[in-house]
Amino acid sequence: MSQRSLLRTIRSLSQNMKNAEKAVADYVLSDPQRILNLTMAELAEASSVSDPTIVRFFRKLGFDGFHEFKIRLAQDLVPTAPFAYESIHQHDTVSAVVSKTCRNSINAIQRALEDFDIAEVEVANAVLLQANWIIIAAAGLTEIVALEAEHKFSRIGLRCRAVTRLSLQTTLSKSLKKGDLLMIFSQSGTTRHLIELVHHATAAGGQAITITAPNSPLARASQYTIGIQPYEQVEVMTPLSSRLNHQIVVNILTTTMAMTLGVQFPDQLSAMYSWIQDKI
Repeated sequence: MSQRSLLRTIRSLSQNMKNAEKAVADYVLSDPQRILNLTMAELAEASSVSDPTIVRFFRKLGFDGFHEFKIRLAQDLVPTAPFAYESIHQHDTVSAVVSKTCRNSINAIQRALEDFDIAEVEVANAVLLQANWIIIAAAGLTEIVALEAEHKFSRIGLRCRAVTRLSLQTTLSKSLKKGDLLMIFSQSGTTRHLIELVHHATAAGGQAITITAPNSPLARASQYTIGIQPYEQVEVMTPLSSRLNHQIVVNILTTTMAMTLGVQFPDQLSAMYSWIQDKI
């Protein structure tokens, strides 16, 4: 069971629990914070069940007793710590730069794992597979992610094209029709040109999906979004951590779409095998 999954696990298992155990689950889910201040006898009384029922409930969740359960529940209720970003300074040593860069990247990926809205990924998977034609757009530092998406999506058979020239992005977005999709990668979600592309695409009859900061102007303009928080100052130097998370989204979507398409090894691109064999 992952660090932050206890309440979700209780909610899922409660559907198949006996009435008495389900009563305990419902009581825990109704106010988890209150449970931390109760004894096992008080929880049994509040749930209108016997002590043995409480014990069976804990064991069904994999805990030996009430104390262990409360520790895990307390951990589940602790708010996520803010993203830790270590700034790199002019006089840092090479060792410090290496350490800070790696730690920033690890922290950003871990935070993204906690922030992902799985429903958004599921919807994106379906929308991409249903599209007749996909234009993938980005601007500035995110252009490399658009090119990677084109490469990987093409490998699983999607008709797509990454476009980085701004004038061509405008022309193609205006030409989209029903069944076509505009996909945009943006770290801040505030670039005026990219927001205009969404308006062009939807006015022409197409749809838009954006991988960008949640609740940003770009996200609000789009029909579909996968929210990726910019965990650092996106206007300074090269925001590596945010770009890494965008690349992870590309990998996630490629894998989930490959699974939907029935690829036997969805985390591997079989079309790459000939390329590997060509190596000396």
